[in-house]
Amino acid sequence: MNSIVKALIYSNCWVAFCFSFLSYGFSNHFHIPHAEKYAIFLFFSAISAYQFHRYFTNKNQQTNRQNWVNKNKFWNNLVSIIGLLGLFTSFTFINWQDSSKVIIASNLLIVIFYVLPFPLFNKAFRSLPYLKTILISASWTSMLSLPFVNESREIPLFLIGFIVLQTIGQLIYFDCRDYQHDEKTLQTIPQLIGIKQSKVVAVVLFLLSVSLLQIGEKFSLLLLLIFLSNVSGLIIKKEQQDTAVAAFIWDLPFFIIGCSFLWY
Repeated sequence: MNSIVKALIYSNCWVAFCFSFLSYGFSNHFHIPHAEKYAIFLFFSAISAYQFHRYFTNKNQQTNRQNWVNKNKFWNNLVSIIGLLGLFTSFTFINWQDSSKVIIASNLLIVIFYVLPFPLFNKAFRSLPYLKTILISASWTSMLSLPFVNESREIPLFLIGFIVLQTIGQLIYFDCRDYQHDEKTLQTIPQLIGIKQSKVVAVVLFLLSVSLLQIGEKFSLLLLLIFLSNVSGLIIKKEQQDTAVAAFIWDLPFFIIGCSFLWY
């Protein structure tokens, strides 16, 4: 059982599921048609992006995640192949508008040049100072907005603000975890102000994000659950951050938020 859980988390299936379920919750709540198709497309998009980046990470990193990848190359490659096939197949199931294709193409460029040198800078985007968090948040926000754009629906401003604040807050989890491994030139939030101060910033971001939800949707007690799920990721001890349990907790808020939008 433990090996199955690790496989789901370390293969990026868990984070992709939470991300797609969040989109599914949004689409259902705001009565966007074809919610299932968009969720499936976003699931395979996330899987493909994460797996692509994995092939350009340091294979010698002594982390539980990298050790799992090194020991399970066949299964990791199989997930990559299934992810790509699923991405291409799910793409054909949706009638895309030109504006949506622009969003998808822009995100494809971000995914590629996040790890490969961009000709203009001769550096990957992730190596450019201050850009890592901004790009990831922008990418997640635009992809979650995709169903609204493609169905010619106006996405509520509070929802855009919520997604931006939520994603930046959750990225602080991973930046704190990678503090020792990241190049100092990246200038991530923990590198700029320290880990403890970064966690304070994350709490503020989460408070602001649930405040926007209260203003826009009035989820009442569910907001407390969302906030607690966010904050729980900040109290994981340093020696436990490189575990499957930590990764599960860090991605869990997306799933809980998706459930909240489905509930109301």
